[in-house]
Amino acid sequence: PTCTGTTESRAGATNYSDLWWNSTESGWGLTVSHQGNVIFILWYTYGAGGRDQWISGARLELQPDGSFSGPLERPMMGTPIGDINGMPATTFPVPPVGMARLSFSNGETGTFEYTLDGVTQSKPIQRFVVVGADQPKVICTQ
Repeated sequence: PTCTGTTESRAGATNYSDLWWNSTESGWGLTVSHQGNVIFILWYTYGAGGRDQWISGARLELQPDGSFSGPLERPMMGTPIGDINGMPATTFPVPPVGMARLSFSNGETGTFEYTLDGVTQSKPIQRFVVVGADQPKVICTQ
């Protein structure tokens, strides 16, 4: 994708690469990388006992209804950062632990649906904006 800055609405955007969240549920969110008909997500949230966790969706594929869906994975272990030294941090299979679906109403809002650890939920999401209305925000095109 080609990314530029804009002060205009991104409602017409068709590339969803950005940070997404639910502003009424601060503390979790999604990093979305959109390339063609595939989206990669990294979901930062909290699990059992309030422990932080990172869930990935390495390949959410475009569906006939315009949504993107695919399996979720939870990496549980890996090489400590100080020991990586040019080698992969994870060299073992990461099994699927759930499913995710992203649907976008427009380039500014959408819905994140998931099933993880026996919990199924649907959450409204919006782009996470860190600059003022008069400052450029990133917009990407395919």
